[in-house]
Amino acid sequence: MKKVLNKIIKLSPVALVNMMAIMLVVENVNVACAWFMHQPEVPESAKKFIK
Repeated sequence: MKKVLNKIIKLSPVALVNMMAIMLVVENVNVACAWFMHQPEVPESAKKFIK
């Protein structure tokens, strides 16, 4: 765990923001929309993250 934390600390802030964005995409692709009247289309590039 310490090795992973050291690698993350050494990354640039831009790389950390990119990692967080990808994590949000993965989370949101696998969850239904909270507004039951509107379920937006999933982009083709995000479909590869569906479990």
